[in-house]
Amino acid sequence: MTDTTETAGAPAPDHTDLLEKLSGWARDDDAHWMEWRRKARQSYAFVASDQWSREERARAEEASRLPTTINRIGPMVNAVAGAEIIDRQQVQYVPRSIEDSGVNELLTKGAEWIRDLTNADREESDAFRDALICGLGFTETVMNYDDEPQGKVVIARIDPFEITPDSTARKPNLTDARRVRRRRTIGKAEFEQSWPDASPAEEIGALARNRRTRSGRVARGDLYVDDRAGEDEVVLTEWQWFEHEVVHVCEHPETGELSELTPEEHAAIDREAAAAGGELRSVKQRRKRYWRAVVCGDQVLEHHALPDGEFTIKAITGERNQNDGIWHGVVESMKDPQRFANLFFSMLHHIIRTNAKGGILAEMDAFADAQRAEESWAKADAITWMNKGALAQGKIQNKPAPQVPPQLSQMMQFSLAGIRDASGINEELLGLVSRQQAGVLEHQRKQAAYAILANYYDSLRAYRKEQGGLLLKYMQKYLPDGYLVRIAGDDGVARYAPLAKQPETMKFDVIVDSAPSGPNMKEKTWALMGQMQGVLAQAGPEVWAELIDYSPFPDRVNRRLKEVFLERAMTAKMGAAGPAGGMPGGPGGLGGLA
Repeated sequence: MTDTTETAGAPAPDHTDLLEKLSGWARDDDAHWMEWRRKARQSYAFVASDQWSREERARAEEASRLPTTINRIGPMVNAVAGAEIIDRQQVQYVPRSIEDSGVNELLTKGAEWIRDLTNADREESDAFRDALICGLGFTETVMNYDDEPQGKVVIARIDPFEITPDSTARKPNLTDARRVRRRRTIGKAEFEQSWPDASPAEEIGALARNRRTRSGRVARGDLYVDDRAGEDEVVLTEWQWFEHEVVHVCEHPETGELSELTPEEHAAIDREAAAAGGELRSVKQRRKRYWRAVVCGDQVLEHHALPDGEFTIKAITGERNQNDGIWHGVVESMKDPQRFANLFFSMLHHIIRTNAKGGILAEMDAFADAQRAEESWAKADAITWMNKGALAQGKIQNKPAPQVPPQLSQMMQFSLAGIRDASGINEELLGLVSRQQAGVLEHQRKQAAYAILANYYDSLRAYRKEQGGLLLKYMQKYLPDGYLVRIAGDDGVARYAPLAKQPETMKFDVIVDSAPSGPNMKEKTWALMGQMQGVLAQAGPEVWAELIDYSPFPDRVNRRLKEVFLERAMTAKMGAAGPAGGMPGGPGGLGGLA
């Protein structure tokens, strides 16, 4: 397949085959993900305390019961998502060869600076929360030229309902997906500015028709919120996919260098080599080539190759249902216990509210005036006149109050406990333990809860590696040579350094490590340092300068401490001072800063 992006003055290419292929993919993917969309919307509703369906609410109101909600799911999701925020991880680039060392540090600092500019941590935490709720979270890494002429990298979270992945993808983070589709709305003015020769009316007309899938089900607007385009909006569909191409890896007869040739190039060179009496040594291999297309109705607005060799949309997945091939979050297992808890609480509330409170049983001739008795009986300062002898004869009795079934309360408590049991999020993780227990036991129970949720954190870690590799390509390809990034030097002072482009032959491994800026990581590291006093007592100021990055002190204090340690390290190297090492309080330690 060749690039078919339109150029000025050139005739419009025929995209019939492309549209037919994309339409077939859309039918398959819509049929597969329709049930996931229904469950996902329900999961978001449960987190937002909208936990009664219309039918359930109508039945409750018909029975004079209040549809009460006790939202336990929302705080649990917030607790797991908050644990990721306070213990974030960062990406580091490690060179594969010695000559590339030193460059990786600048690239790592540059990635931190770029991520800080675009608030990538916040966007990724939002996508991780989506994975906890509905099982799928997405971000996109793109170049943006709206604010800076030289461009900047933007990492943004995408609404999961805008994305329709490949229906055959089964691996975590959808790494085996062959395609991905995004449907989003933009304003008409923006559409006409970006594609002045296209007409948005065709897309609106196409949306008016229901899209029937191969299974016979109809993908209607309630499952695709973006289909509800307003009068001043247009819906765009962006496709990204890859196709396999055959290449011939050939060896140069003189230099021995390897190069890739297309079948046409290989055939031509092979004929030349045969005519010269030589032989072209080659091997046939397959390569992936990634493509991107933007479609509006029956119009292909853009169609070109993705130069980075991977999708710009990255996924974070939850738990996979192997039977139907869709993903769900931790909320899915908590829905039924939450429903039962709401139902039983509503029933208890109804029984207590409708119990007899001051009601009586009376004979017809007990009151002198029955109508006035009804009006004055509940008034504490009113007199209710009765016939003579009515009280002595016991013609009035209090109504017996119905007893609340004890099993009802037990079932409600069982349902509330079932929300925690079904999800694995215990009281220790929520910080709601009301009993006295040893700190070691509480830590072990909290670690057990994290072990149950390990799949989610493992997907997040794998996502960071994939996105870190894509960000490295963006820094090397699209940012201009000399792009300034802010880095912290060895003295802790922030400076701006140019990000020079490196040869594509340089290879780096992407690793994920705990970020020293995380408050939880700082506290854990500082606590462990107290247990290593014997080892750290012999450490020099260079070691302490590195450890200060994990100090829970304010940044201003950390920078000053780092400067002092580096000055002492330099003095020790020059031989102008005695021993420079030591624990805080000893020679060269924190105690000598005064």
